[in-house]
Amino acid sequence: EKMTESGDYLYAAQVAADYLNDGEAAVEYQYQGALAAMQEGDYKTAMSVFPTESDYKDSASLAQECTYLYYTAEYKENGASEEIARAFCFLGDFRDSEEMFKTVSYEYGMTCADKGDYAAAAAMFKNAGSYRGAENELNRARYELGKSLMGPDPASARSVFALLSTYSDSAEFTDALGWASF
Repeated sequence: EKMTESGDYLYAAQVAADYLNDGEAAVEYQYQGALAAMQEGDYKTAMSVFPTESDYKDSASLAQECTYLYYTAEYKENGASEEIARAFCFLGDFRDSEEMFKTVSYEYGMTCADKGDYAAAAAMFKNAGSYRGAENELNRARYELGKSLMGPDPASARSVFALLSTYSDSAEFTDALGWASF
């Protein structure tokens, strides 16, 4: 109780669970600690601390809210990343998470393509769907991936070019790699 009076709910939850075998108190203290972290703007701590083992009060919705707020802030501060795309994908239809998933996927796909990581770029552009012409970027990333595989893995390169069929000169590469891949 002294710990909770001083606002150290998370330590109180640990003590209640480890030494008092009081699961109910531990969950309540954990919940109160997560609420305090949320009120302080520490969304990362709050989203990971809200009790998830049970349907305790409104933990699930508050954890979802904190996840959204944390990753929205991360995106604004640091730009797109695979982790941020995954978070918005996980959130599903919460607020504008579906649109954020497409936006972040597209932007991170562009970053991957600029770095020459065409496999990752293709995956991100596929996630982006039709957002800002991502279909064209997907084809371009796959094409570049195919070209990068021509030397080390001609069979995979042929598969990539066959998938692209009518994009640019993919059909020519498919034909040229026909027997080289076997």
